Amino acid sequence: MEYRLLEQKQDFEKAIDLEIAVWGLDVRDATPANLMVALHHAGGATIGAYDRRQLIGVTFAFPFRKEDRVILWSHSTGVHRDYQGRGIGYQLKLYQREWALANGYDEIGWTFDPLQRGNANFNLHRLGAFVQSYQVNFYGVMQDEINHGEIPSDRLEAVWRLNDSPADHDMHTETGVLPYLLMDEGLPKIVPIDTAQPEYLVQIPRNLTTLPNADALLAWRLALREAFTNAFDCGYVAVDFTDTNAYLLRRS
Repeated sequence: MEYRLLEQKQDFEKAIDLEIAVWGLDVRDATPANLMVALHHAGGATIGAYDRRQLIGVTFAFPFRKEDRVILWSHSTGVHRDYQGRGIGYQLKLYQREWALANGYDEIGWTFDPLQRGNANFNLHRLGAFVQSYQVNFYGVMQDEINHGEIPSDRLEAVWRLNDSPADHDMHTETGVLPYLLMDEGLPKIVPIDTAQPEYLVQIPRNLTTLPNADALLAWRLALREAFTNAFDCGYVAVDFTDTNAYLLRRS
């Protein structure tokens, strides 16, 4: 497997094709190749993973002003469905980290769906990113094959500080940590938060396909919105994802 920076228009065109295939996008929702060219020139990076000559993974990022400094904003990272589960996404992010550091960035940010446990585990547990802000209906209603229907596109905003020590989490059940949001017969239940507690758990369904209907999915979306926004307002930060299928929140 080869990982490298994409720089030519024809490579960006292949990245668009892959993006459409991974997410089942309408063509109008894909990132235009001309935009990738412009952002490459302006300090962004589109990085590809290749199996021989075939582009099978891509991550796309651009400069983003955050308060008084510039960070790298990772808009999307995807791997061809035939190659998922092989650690390619992880290697793409490590390559992105190396490129960012070499080009003067010390932080990468991105958003992800708080209901997607695979993304939560990857971002917080494997990469060591943390979350302290919640974006309500970030993209509006989405119509790709993964995100569709009338469910709001709420997102957690990940922060990956590149000069911090690498994450060193041991996957374990967080015994003794109180639940803040938990499953109650498949539906979400929020318990009162006590800010004297140093840590809380916010649980999510292990498999969204087991939810009975769209109303249950919406109930989880809205419960997570309430739980996270309230916890962040109270000074908690999501610092890990545990084997109890829950976010670990810790007072900052």
